[in-house]
Amino acid sequence: MVERLSHALHVAPTRDELSRQAFVSSLRSYILVDMAASMRRHYRERVEPAFQRDHGRRPANGEEVHEAMRDQDYFRYYSSVRYNTQEMVFRSVETDNVDISEARRDVEATPARETPGIRAA
Repeated sequence: MVERLSHALHVAPTRDELSRQAFVSSLRSYILVDMAASMRRHYRERVEPAFQRDHGRRPANGEEVHEAMRDQDYFRYYSSVRYNTQEMVFRSVETDNVDISEARRDVEATPARETPGIRAA
């Protein structure tokens, strides 16, 4: 469950925004858990044996694994979906109906605290 933070500039999401955020969260979870596990299986069953056959050894580091995986369709698809899902996460918290005027008034009305080394504007 996502923990909601509360602070002076908090904007309560609408039902549609909450729904969108929940969907994107579950999609991202599926990609990072289920698809990643499937890709690891693909690597173990196909990519690593091919690498061993071609090089006489297992990949020595992550760079060699990436090089071996880079041309695999599944890896390219996974990478694209993972990237785009992260973009969806960012977009799911953006909103057009933000009215922070009340929160801004609350923040401006709060006395500034002195912080060593920082001068008040």
